[in-house]
Amino acid sequence: MNICYLTWEYPPEVNGGVAVYIREIARAIRRIGHQVFVITRTGKKTEEKYEDGIYVIRLAPQKYDFFNFCRNRIPRTVERIEFGIQVAKRLRKLYKEVKIDLVEGPEAYSLGFIYYLFYKFPPYIVKLHTPEGVIFKWNERENTLDIKLLTKMEELWMLRAERLILITQAMKELIKTFYGIDIKKEVLIRNPLVLPPRLERIKERKRFFLFVGRLEFRKGPHILIEAIPYIIKEYPDIKFYFVGKDCGMKSYLVGKIKEKKCDRNVIFYDCLPWEEVLKLYPQALGCIIPSLWENFSYVVMEAMALGCPVIAPDVGGFSEVIENEVTGLLFKTGSFLDLKDKLLYLLKNREKIDFIANNASVRIREITAPERIANETLDAYAEIIQKRRP
Repeated sequence: MNICYLTWEYPPEVNGGVAVYIREIARAIRRIGHQVFVITRTGKKTEEKYEDGIYVIRLAPQKYDFFNFCRNRIPRTVERIEFGIQVAKRLRKLYKEVKIDLVEGPEAYSLGFIYYLFYKFPPYIVKLHTPEGVIFKWNERENTLDIKLLTKMEELWMLRAERLILITQAMKELIKTFYGIDIKKEVLIRNPLVLPPRLERIKERKRFFLFVGRLEFRKGPHILIEAIPYIIKEYPDIKFYFVGKDCGMKSYLVGKIKEKKCDRNVIFYDCLPWEEVLKLYPQALGCIIPSLWENFSYVVMEAMALGCPVIAPDVGGFSEVIENEVTGLLFKTGSFLDLKDKLLYLLKNREKIDFIANNASVRIREITAPERIANETLDAYAEIIQKRRP
């Protein structure tokens, strides 16, 4: 097969969840012997070259004068359309050159939307990570015309897809509730997880909990902040490391920490290399995911695989993979009091930390094995290609 992936971001420029997924599934499918292409965006100059056997096309965004009249009012929509035009041109050329068999892209950013307004081949599928429109909602962004248009583009992009692939069953209900799309004949395929082989588990943990993620409302850092004073009241030496990009909440969080007189126990790391973050997991007492909604993130997968107990809400895909008190801890979504109770439970029952860590590592490595995920993905691809063969 000749497979093409569309993605707004791709490592090493960005290491977000979708970017990591595209890189790992592309590598896994390439190892099996198929040809893989990636069309993505770059903050540098346009270039095309092989990276790990994958032909990566990095397009520098272009602006079109035609959209100047509305650029200020709907900047995100214009940005998506302009880049969508570039993707359409390059994908059309690529299809003519190598006869691409299938295209996959995420729902967010609707990268193939422009191309598929005009062409039916190659068939394409959408893997549902988390729609941008949903993220705007959970971050309580004002529902402007710009956001309404982006959300509608996502909806149409999903509706026109040959197949929607789920990472968790929870996404099916979310898409039905938010977009009114009833997913039928769904295929559930987890994301592959690959970790550097040199990473090792350590026997002695340090006295800190870890939060890894963007500092935004949906990720719930404010919920964790509310729980921290209860923890340090009983365990004054416990630290909390916040690792992630500030998306507008840091000043608020810092103010809350000072207000609650727990600033000595909280340390912010705005940006750390991926390899450095991975080293923190096995040292931590636990990884706290206080999100208001989450599909099933790479942070959770990495933490579980590296023997770091995950404390996550009972929402989204967490309960599909985490068995409470066996492979992780689940707390009531949005409840800092329940989160506080779970953290104190771990601190008072230290034997549970290694018990959960060992079970979680075995469980997550089994269901996210790259070769397994690649074969499941190729089976889904083959079915669609056969059905849509021109």
